[in-house]
Amino acid sequence: GGGGGPPPGGGGGPPKGGPPERTAVQKALDTLFELAFKVLYATEPDLRLDSYKNLQVLWVRALLASSGQLDDPVAYQLLPPASRWLVSPAVAPLWAPVLPKLEWIAQRTSFLDSTFDAW
Repeated sequence: GGGGGPPPGGGGGPPKGGPPERTAVQKALDTLFELAFKVLYATEPDLRLDSYKNLQVLWVRALLASSGQLDDPVAYQLLPPASRWLVSPAVAPLWAPVLPKLEWIAQRTSFLDSTFDAW
């Protein structure tokens, strides 16, 4: 029979690969973002910062929307009122040098939206 299971000779276990090791610069940026979010959300006492990656994506989505690169009228509104000006349309041009590095968020959003629309 054609039973299930891993292919013969594969040794089992998860597939090799996965994300590449984080570089020292990436680790430093993660630490910087973590500290920045604690400052940005200092006036939000009920917020749990244990999912700061999601907050990172929210801030980037708001910035991309303010820059006209993403259709997301909600992200900006979900940011803390005291600090959302940092990614407002008036300030967005100052972020222009880093926008190409954030393009993956727009691509991810497009993929997720098209997948949900197809579902």
